[in-house]
Amino acid sequence: RGQETVDQANIDDQVISTWNQKWTQYEGKAITGTNLNNLLNSIISSNATAVKNGEKEKVIILDNASTGGIVQDIREVGYDCIKTNGSPDQMGLKKITTYATPSKKYKVSFDYNPKGYVCLIKITVAS
Repeated sequence: RGQETVDQANIDDQVISTWNQKWTQYEGKAITGTNLNNLLNSIISSNATAVKNGEKEKVIILDNASTGGIVQDIREVGYDCIKTNGSPDQMGLKKITTYATPSKKYKVSFDYNPKGYVCLIKITVAS
């Protein structure tokens, strides 16, 4: 039984790592607004799938405070996610109303929830 537990933990870690990689590949790099908008649309699509599958730990929030108005979202009840502090939040990224400027450069960073999944995206203008 001990080996089964270790094997399952390794599988879980691999699943989390693989899932996070599709987001964290953008982290710390200066990416164009076009790439940022594509990333945000991918997050919106992923959030819809996570909600449909009941995987609230995979819902990602946009940190509006960090963006300084670079992008804006509409927060609607229904995207239940787990915030970094472990408490539930119903404000996952569902729709973008203000997109990033395609020709500008932006930096992206992420925070993780207690289960290890990316749960928050932060966006700043690259200098």
